[in-house]
Amino acid sequence: MNKWDKIYSEGGNFKPLNEIFLDRLLSDIEKLSDQKPKTAIDLGCGTGDALIKLARHGLTVTGIDSSEVAINQAKELFKEQNHETASIAVGNLETMTATGIFDIVLCKLVYAFVENKEKFLNLVKESMGEKSFFILITPVLYKNMDYSPADKPGIAVLFDETNDLLNKLFSKISIFNHDYFADKGDVVTFLLQK
Repeated sequence: MNKWDKIYSEGGNFKPLNEIFLDRLLSDIEKLSDQKPKTAIDLGCGTGDALIKLARHGLTVTGIDSSEVAINQAKELFKEQNHETASIAVGNLETMTATGIFDIVLCKLVYAFVENKEKFLNLVKESMGEKSFFILITPVLYKNMDYSPADKPGIAVLFDETNDLLNKLFSKISIFNHDYFADKGDVVTFLLQK
């Protein structure tokens, strides 16, 4: 049993994707691309919260997570909600290959745990078309700040390093949102195009 299976087996779950936030995000994506997104993949989908919300917006969704326990819970959620527009599978984000082109590629609260970030981001690009969007939601840290455990520094990445790598690999990058918490915690939503 891997560490994520253990967490999910013990009832662990993570911050849900806010519906108002998602509505606003999808609306902006539609305006920027001049088309309504039809497909999405969630890399590190966990128990399927974001997948089910994207499916409710009419998207055909794919979810990949390294936890078999989480994937089984996600499949059960889709069955309970009577959604049939999902492909959900166990997979390792470090070693997987692109499974197609998606209008939206989502990576929420997982990026900090990816060891080879550049390789992962290149895989993301392989999963995108010219009008696709990559939504990266990750806690970030800023240089020259002292963080407390409440700021969750163990699950965050350095903002400057992340921003530099994203600018190196993607043609268009914007910060869609900051979600501030605790004294110095910041979860940034990056919106990127190939």
